Amino acid sequence: SDEFRSGACHAGQYESSVVLAARPELVREAARQALPDNPASLSEAIRAGKSTFVEAGGPQAYFGFPRQASAEEGRQTIELMASLVVEAVKEAFA
Repeated sequence: SDEFRSGACHAGQYESSVVLAARPELVREAARQALPDNPASLSEAIRAGKSTFVEAGGPQAYFGFPRQASAEEGRQTIELMASLVVEAVKEAFA
């Protein structure tokens, strides 16, 4: 996803979608819906030497767009990750 490529993906749309698909009971839906978007890039902050979520621009310990998450996107992401793992294993033993 664009969010994943941007590095703004800790507990955002990408990860929240996977959890909504796999373990929806772990998602506090009212809290997720109340979170504002946080486009700050965690990966860029780490490369810049930031060592805490606050320093990285995520004082609530999330990055990205959690309100945009969906179980359907999570199912698609899980399927894609599974196919990537299968392909990597096949290549490793070819």
